[in-house]
Amino acid sequence: MIDDVAVVGGGPAAWAVAAACAQVGCRVRLLTTDPEPVWPATYGLWADQLDGLGLGRPWSHRWETATVVTTAARSLPVPYVRLDNAALAAALATAAAGVTIERTRVLAVDPPGPPGSTSGAQALRCTEGGPVTARLVVVAAGSGSALVGRTRPPRTAQLAWGCTVPAEDAPAVDPAGCVFMDWSAPASDRCAPQGGSPSFLYAQGLGDGRVFVEETVLATTDVRADLAGLRARLAGRGIRLDRAEHLEQVRIPLGRGPVRPRHVVAFGATGGYVHPATGYSLARSLRAAPVLARAVVEALEGPGPLDARVAACHEALWPVAQRQADALLRYGGAVACRLDRARAAELFDALFALPVPAWRAYVDHTGGPARLAAVMTRVFAAAGVRLRLALASAGRLG
Repeated sequence: MIDDVAVVGGGPAAWAVAAACAQVGCRVRLLTTDPEPVWPATYGLWADQLDGLGLGRPWSHRWETATVVTTAARSLPVPYVRLDNAALAAALATAAAGVTIERTRVLAVDPPGPPGSTSGAQALRCTEGGPVTARLVVVAAGSGSALVGRTRPPRTAQLAWGCTVPAEDAPAVDPAGCVFMDWSAPASDRCAPQGGSPSFLYAQGLGDGRVFVEETVLATTDVRADLAGLRARLAGRGIRLDRAEHLEQVRIPLGRGPVRPRHVVAFGATGGYVHPATGYSLARSLRAAPVLARAVVEALEGPGPLDARVAACHEALWPVAQRQADALLRYGGAVACRLDRARAAELFDALFALPVPAWRAYVDHTGGPARLAAVMTRVFAAAGVRLRLALASAGRLG
């Protein structure tokens, strides 16, 4: 049987788009190496980013405000949540009740013919199971998927090292609060294999006598750096790590931009949805899944060739305004690679001093190019001379 849509991947983005396509009437097959997903990453987002998604309340913790420490401490009056990954997976699985789940690894996707061909369906070559054919293939398999030609290592990345510790082992962290960014310097900032890249503390009081702490380099060109230096920086903040559990090491490729292969649709992190300056992609992918599903239905109902159907889906995900906004954000990511700790603190102090809708347009990738340009202009106007030089001279992330 030929499926309408084959979705490749096993993360939240893949499950979300498979569910969305099934809900608009498509016959969908999800090809994943783990049909009962366990996602080890820590996902945090603003609570209202889940509004209207039909996922219930898939979080384990919620804070009514989050703190940022730049040149001074500031409270962000926006509720922030830590997702419960098991609850999120269960909600997405319920939404994907009509999807056929197949455990396999996809090795390649063969187009049905030369460019412009209107005949046949695409064949997916897999490691297990029988042949899989589909009229349209969506790849949501992570930012480095070779199925969309992502074989070149990224030039820039976000790095992080995190863990959960008893609250008494992190006396400077509020055991009931949430720290979105703390740019203050650790007492001991030696041993920095990130080439001197500044880092900030991200912390969450879990309310059960434990806290989650994570030291993060926002953006660096030293993408292969040893993360041990970030662990050392956590220790330099007075955090004892001998009882650490749930260790988390993060390398997020940044700044790659939209991905537009000819015969498959790239979605989520695979398609360039990672925010070039913050590393976030989950909320954007969850909200874009219904957009892609509607585009898929229109594409499959039309008479055009495969490459035209794929291009229409890409255009729905990446209209001109989105591409222009992404280019501005990649410029912001390039700036982040050039800043020392003091300038990074100054930059984010200027950003978070703006009204909530303004800084969220930047942090959440929700503003159009005109709005983002206005936000960046206001930050530039508030910057000191050295930060202005960094802002003016930054190149574009590749």
